[in-house]
Order: sequence, then C-alpha cells, then structure tokens
Amino acid sequence: MEVLAHNTEWQGSHGGVTPTLEETESKVAFLEDMATKFEAEGNDPEAIKALETSLFLRRALIQSLARFSAQDPSFPQRQQELAQAAEALVVKNNVAGVKSFKSGDYASGLALLNKGMWLTSGADNVNCFASEEMRLKLRAACLNNLGCLEKKRGDFNRALDYLQGGVALEAQISGVATPATSMNLCAVLNKLGRHAEALDEANSAITNLLAEKHQEGGTNPATNHMLCVAYHNLAMSQEFSLSPMLQRAAEESYAQALSLARAELGPGHPTTMAIQASIERFQQAISRPIRPLPSGRGGTLQPLPPGAMPPQPRAHA
Repeated sequence: MEVLAHNTEWQGSHGGVTPTLEETESKVAFLEDMATKFEAEGNDPEAIKALETSLFLRRALIQSLARFSAQDPSFPQRQQELAQAAEALVVKNNVAGVKSFKSGDYASGLALLNKGMWLTSGADNVNCFASEEMRLKLRAACLNNLGCLEKKRGDFNRALDYLQGGVALEAQISGVATPATSMNLCAVLNKLGRHAEALDEANSAITNLLAEKHQEGGTNPATNHMLCVAYHNLAMSQEFSLSPMLQRAAEESYAQALSLARAELGPGHPTTMAIQASIERFQQAISRPIRPLPSGRGGTLQPLPPGAMPPQPRAHA
C-alpha cells in the first residue's frame, strides 16, 4: 500500500471541482484508516505520511470554513480535532524517531524528529495547535529526543545544545526543567567532564521526582523507574567528580539506586542490572564492597548522603 506525500498548500479543487465538506471528511477518514493499517503492518513512514496528509486536509478545511464559524456550531469541535490530530502526529514522529535511532538508523531518526520540529515551529502555514503551551511541550520533547540521538552517536556538544534548548522551553511553561530533561543533561554533562553541573542536574531531577512520588502516593511505576535512573546518575556524577568526599557519597547513592531498583523493578530488570554493573566497576576502583540499603517496596527512601542533599526545585536559565 502506498500513500502520496502531503501537499501542505490547500488547493481547494480537484479537476476544477471544489470538493464538498462530505468529500473532504471522507478523505480524512480514509487516510486515518490507512494510517491505522500501515501502523499495524509496522510501516511507520507510510502511517506518518497518511496522518500528515490528513492533518493538512483538516487544517485547510477549517480555514475554508472559518468565515462561517459563527453560524457553524461544529466549528469548535473541528478545531479541537485538528489540535488533537497535530498532537498525535508529533508524538508519532517522536516515537518512530526514537525507535529508528535506537536501532542505529540515525538518518531516519533525525528526519522524523526534525519533522516534529517543523510541525511545532509555530509558523503560520503549519501551526495546528489550539494551545501555545501544548506546542511548546511537544517542541521541548522533540529537542529532548534530538539530544538523546546526538548523545547516542557521540556528539555530546550538539546533544547539549538540543537539551538546553528543551530546558529553555520547559522554563517558559513551568519555570523548571522536567526530570527527564535534567537526567539527560546530567548524562551528557558527565560525558563532557562537567561533573559539578551534572551533579546539579541529578539533584534537581531527584528533588522533582520525590515530589511527584509523594503526590502520586508512590504507586506510579514510571516515576519509580525514573528515580532509580536519577540516583544512578547522581552516583556516577559523584564518582566521576574525583572529590574524596563525593566519592564516599557515591557509595551511598549507588546503594540507594540498587535498593530502589530491586524493590520497584526487580533484580532482572535492565536498569537494575546496569546499576549493578556500575557498582561492580566502582567497587573494583575503591577496593571495597557496596551493599544495597535495607529498604523494601513502598518503603521510605533513604536520605541522600551528607554533602549531596538535593536543592529546592530551580529554574533553568
């Protein structure tokens, strides 16, 4: 099955005949049905093409109906459906882009994520979002994933540029970076040897994740998983700092990460195993064992070691 690439400019006619509202809506429904079938076949590129064509048909239809909006009670619903379709398409570009670069296909991953950047640019000819906040959130997600792509292929300076761009957008929305962005920044800063800054990012992520965990009652698996990664990042930042005090603190942070991962994820989870591997490497470097802290599932997290307490949530410049 094939779908032609979209034409972003609404032509308003086909063969000299202006399509009716019903014909346009039928085309939209057909394209979205085709996208579902392509996705079921694992053909993400064609699914995205179909969704993109459908999106711009919706947008052009709304533009053509705008002058009658006061008389059309369905117009607000059409606008909402357009915004939802735009959001779904950007999410799909991000999911497919991450899948591509994780498999080593950086060219496809970059193209998909850059398409997400184009869709969230705010330009008059492509903007389909009802909310500026939603556009910025999705654009920040694109920048975060572009940062992860560049980190994976070893361009840490470019990764840092993308991630800092994401932080700037998140600051516009809520005043602080999301925990995910802070953790990605931490990892990249460690790769660049900027361990003091990496430590700040790890502590910022932990502070915000602990607040989320408290609000959620400790039952959100995603938050608990991110906390395991954040403590692991904290421990590595402390270890790599080469400060004797921070390296001692790293022992407790590694133990905290391992205890939490075993309790929340299980001993065979890839994150738990990665933490265990880091601990074994660190143990060889310091020539003494590190034992996990005695905390069980749902128990209270141990405090951070002295000298490494997380700061209050902070805004990023």
